[in-house]
Amino acid sequence: MASLEEAVQARFLAFAGLTALVSGRIYADKPSERPTYPFITHECEFREFVSAMGSDSGLAQSSLTVQIFGETKAQVVTVLEQVNLAIKRYRGTSAGVSIQGVYLEDEDSTVDEDTQRFEKEVTYKVWHGE
Repeated sequence: MASLEEAVQARFLAFAGLTALVSGRIYADKPSERPTYPFITHECEFREFVSAMGSDSGLAQSSLTVQIFGETKAQVVTVLEQVNLAIKRYRGTSAGVSIQGVYLEDEDSTVDEDTQRFEKEVTYKVWHGE
């Protein structure tokens, strides 16, 4: 079975509105050395398994962090809209992983002082099969 990271990558790459903006610049963990803007990184940072008294439920809850990098604030906001359309409240199967629901948990914005480029970090809770 594929990992949650592979499922997220597949979901993002299959979403035409998102790939129209970032092409294939969707990276698990870290981008290439000198990426073209805009681009996205994503990482599963925490996984909690759900168990019952007699057996495991087969479900897990993970924390998924998506970072969007762009040259302008408007560019980042436009990409974020497509990320949310692709994954927020998503329920289905991606890369063989059963995703039961994706819920927006937190959102933060920053500007890199050195490059003056914009970044938005969004955290989602993902319920999925394990």
